[in-house]
Amino acid sequence: MTSLLQFLEVEWPFLLCILEVGLCVAAAIAVVVKFEARPSTKRIDSSGNGGDAAALASIQLFRCSSGVLHPAWLAGIRAISFIYLLSIWIISFVANGPLSLVFYTQWTFTLLVIYFGLASYISIAKLVSGAAKEKKIVLLEESLGDEETGNFIEQESIADATEDETDASAGFIGYATLVIFQTATAASVLTDTVYWFILVPYVLASPFFDLNFVNINMHGANAIFLLVELFLNDLPFPWFRGAYFVFWTAAYVVFQWFIHGTRLLTWWPYPFLEVSTHYAPAW
Repeated sequence: MTSLLQFLEVEWPFLLCILEVGLCVAAAIAVVVKFEARPSTKRIDSSGNGGDAAALASIQLFRCSSGVLHPAWLAGIRAISFIYLLSIWIISFVANGPLSLVFYTQWTFTLLVIYFGLASYISIAKLVSGAAKEKKIVLLEESLGDEETGNFIEQESIADATEDETDASAGFIGYATLVIFQTATAASVLTDTVYWFILVPYVLASPFFDLNFVNINMHGANAIFLLVELFLNDLPFPWFRGAYFVFWTAAYVVFQWFIHGTRLLTWWPYPFLEVSTHYAPAW
């Protein structure tokens, strides 16, 4: 009993941190269970999701917002973003090795690279398949001529093609891409805010802190590419999928507890993650 009391007296900040993270995760699970998409018979329309906030239409994955620009613009910008951000990720990993993976910034940046890779693939694939479909319809028009039956088949084919794109659900890859996008966006806002308003002013003098080209890109260029993507894409941003950001951040915190508990790492990458101080629960 005495040893238990001694343990609680020393470790109560850490135990309170575990409780806090556990409550956040439990709340996020409750939100996902209540609001996340389930198999639905609702019709998904091109303007959004037919009244179902959790639904995502296939066309929303590659169409520009309001249809002002051709989807090729979005595909090109996504491809450029992916190539540039992947280059920064590689430079960072080569310079710092596996040690870079202990930082939340690297986790978030990795998620951002994955998003732009998936989004580029989806956009380019849709453009290629769309061009093939358009060519097929043109060939059909030429082969059928002006025959009455031919005109009917041609119109039906065009209508079916449009309806398929409009009403089709995004599928697993589509929903995963949206979740990654929302999580990466929220996490990037967190990392950039902490970096520029906490770390730069107060930790810049530390020998472990370096305001270099890679760090500026990871906390600056990421925001620029995300803002352009947010402005151009037609993806919805339902609030309840912020729960995945909670899962992502909690996973990082638990990862830090694990590597410190197993002595794989003896220093904290961020001072406010230190759990042995009485201020830990507040942080």
